[in-house]
Amino acid sequence: MLGFDGADPDAIEELIAEGDLPHLARLAREGTFAPLATTKPSESPVAWATFATGMNPGRTRIFDFLEKREDSYVPQIALVRQASIELPGTPFRVGLVLLLALGAGIAAAWLLQRVRASARVRWASLVVLTAVPAAAAALVAAWVPTAVPQAIRAREGDAFWKIAGGAGVPTVALQAPMEFPVEESPGTRILAGFGVPDVRKSFGLWSLYTTDLLEEESTETGGTRFPLRFDEGVAHSVVRGPRNFTVAGAEADQPEVEIPVTFRKAGDVLEIETAGAARSLAAGEWSDFVPVRFPLNPLIRLAGLVRFRVLSLEPNVTVYMEPINFDPERLPPIVNLSHPRNFAGELARRAGPYETIGWKIITNPLRDEAVDFDAFLEDARFARESNERLLMESLEDDSWRLLMAVFLFPDRIQHMLYRFADPEHPNHDPELAERYGEGIADAYRDIDRIVGAAMAAAPPDTRLLVVSDHGFHSFRKQFNVNTWLAENGYLRAAGDSGERRLEDLFDPEALFFPGVDWSRTSAFALGLSGIYLNQEGREPEGTVAPGAEREQLILQLIAGLKAFRDPETGDPVVRAVYRREEIYEGPFVEEAPDLILGLEPGYRIGWQSTLGGMPPSSITPNLDNWSGDHCSMEDTAGVLLSNLSLGEPASLQDIAPTVLDLLGVTPPEAMDGTSLLSR
Repeated sequence: MLGFDGADPDAIEELIAEGDLPHLARLAREGTFAPLATTKPSESPVAWATFATGMNPGRTRIFDFLEKREDSYVPQIALVRQASIELPGTPFRVGLVLLLALGAGIAAAWLLQRVRASARVRWASLVVLTAVPAAAAALVAAWVPTAVPQAIRAREGDAFWKIAGGAGVPTVALQAPMEFPVEESPGTRILAGFGVPDVRKSFGLWSLYTTDLLEEESTETGGTRFPLRFDEGVAHSVVRGPRNFTVAGAEADQPEVEIPVTFRKAGDVLEIETAGAARSLAAGEWSDFVPVRFPLNPLIRLAGLVRFRVLSLEPNVTVYMEPINFDPERLPPIVNLSHPRNFAGELARRAGPYETIGWKIITNPLRDEAVDFDAFLEDARFARESNERLLMESLEDDSWRLLMAVFLFPDRIQHMLYRFADPEHPNHDPELAERYGEGIADAYRDIDRIVGAAMAAAPPDTRLLVVSDHGFHSFRKQFNVNTWLAENGYLRAAGDSGERRLEDLFDPEALFFPGVDWSRTSAFALGLSGIYLNQEGREPEGTVAPGAEREQLILQLIAGLKAFRDPETGDPVVRAVYRREEIYEGPFVEEAPDLILGLEPGYRIGWQSTLGGMPPSSITPNLDNWSGDHCSMEDTAGVLLSNLSLGEPASLQDIAPTVLDLLGVTPPEAMDGTSLLSR
């Protein structure tokens, strides 16, 4: 099973027709090539959760990249839920120290009885031999935190790879999406992928160090720009790490741990030194992985891996540092990246170190124009080649019966290069298109090459499925839903709502919807597809009564949204508006947005609207480097290719039961999909 995030059936069909993609063309000719109906909405976490479990979002509990926190209007990342584990308190620690002191005293007394010495010497020795262990125990007890962070997997339901392993099928799952933290899974070796956070408990907070800046500043996508000042060729700054959870108190009061980083410029080379490791790089060069250690206290340290790229040395020194990955060979006890626990480190020893963060490839820095397209494509190649090594190493071990691997690079490349392939995109640049216009086609050629290499390395009778979670479209215009709601009287703003930043999602004190008058608001939008009603008894300041009033409001919203036209062209913007009960079933349906939007291709929910913002206009051109998308768009089917003849029509929720059927494992009744072998 090979998964390729964002692989589009129309793009594949077009390239095959041009005589390209020979391995995929053979699958299409001899087996199955079909569109794969995706989830509503067609967002990666929603779709990959359904792919894994064979269940609709009402059972997986994943409805968007973002979700609304219970009893609030505040959004949070829906990929992983956060909690904490309370550790024994002060009475227990004091008792432990006293117990250790007593034990040390008894052991010392026993030992001293066997030593010829005066009574004074024996008593003095007894005091020392008792006090030293007790003092050491007291220090250790003081350094043990009262609580430690705990990640909770957001996706409900068991993935087909876990079910297969539990049924006795030797299974390997690489870069398994929406699987973090990994649970115990007998018979299965799992490495989590999409959905894994970085060391800072975020999903991609990056850093830029530059002399072209006077003071530190944040970017829209979660980057931090640090100013550099060179004195005799040397500049000092910091690598900002995680919050120190060993400090008691609220998370907002826990300081972020920082370690020093030093930059030394010598001609056309820049030396970067941090955590005792130094790398010398020329302009345009990436470092290999640099290990970093963040001391939370004398007892606890967190290990990570980062890479640097020198973007320029003249006229300004500018250096990019990627988000801090967990070191797969030095994982903290609270980070369950793989099963068995040592599997992540074993892969690193066999195939080399790799990025662990779930959102690989530097899309957000390119959005903020902190890096250029060359750096982006270099990073995409690095991530792809790293994942290829993991796959090929695993294929060499013939102990598996089911091997699943997911690649994310097609999605990231299409997000950022689509404006070069679409002459009608408002940010199309013919000159840059000459240079980067083949980037998307090259990504599909890499898919084809990986499929061919995997099949060549696998046993001759291997059954192959190639799938994607969704397809792709050009993202030409933004639909700012909250602005539309405000223009039509559903959302009342008492003042400027302000610009929202991705970093706000990881700030415990960040405010959302600061200018909204909730006493006069009946509906609001959050995330990339959903509208929530400001319902009484559910929202903190609800105004809409359940029952007839709620139903009337829903009918008004559906009619208004479907009638809305692009003011510039007169084209429809919203193709479909779904009630959650209409498209979901299961125990978690009521946690979904009340309405889910399906926009016409070319339109997507606006960036600011996803976090509650309200730009001045309901429709704005997308002048961003992030120029292709699939979220909140209709008609974004994924793809299914196989060397088997499979039944159609096929849906993403049919993949899990099909795989289990191929392995002779009965799919659980909770799965909504059915095997494609029986059609």
